[in-house]
Amino acid sequence: MKPTIFLPAIAAIILAGCQSTSPYGKITLRGFSFNDSGLSVITYQINDKAGTMTVLYSDTPHQQLKLVTYRQQENKFWYGSKINGDLLKVETADRKGYYHSEPGKVVDTPARIRFILDQQPAAFPQ
Repeated sequence: MKPTIFLPAIAAIILAGCQSTSPYGKITLRGFSFNDSGLSVITYQINDKAGTMTVLYSDTPHQQLKLVTYRQQENKFWYGSKINGDLLKVETADRKGYYHSEPGKVVDTPARIRFILDQQPAAFPQ
């Protein structure tokens, strides 16, 4: 057998073996939109009526609190559960003030700061 015929045949066999055989069909991941590495989770809230979930993070080195709101999405791998989907907004409170990721939206800043600071920490197992 000539090497010019042999090499394409091997490549075709290798590529055929790389096809997805997942029983769940095609797996897609949502876009990466918020980097929570280095942040500690303080608490979370789920609002089924609005279809959102919110996570409160502490950014200790920068002395900030970040309230991140996501749209809920179905978890294909666990029936009846929901996971965080698209990022809706990020709110940051620190010593310098309050910032949010919705440009042009008028926000009651003192009320939002109070809301963030009034959150009770969740109990997480160690």
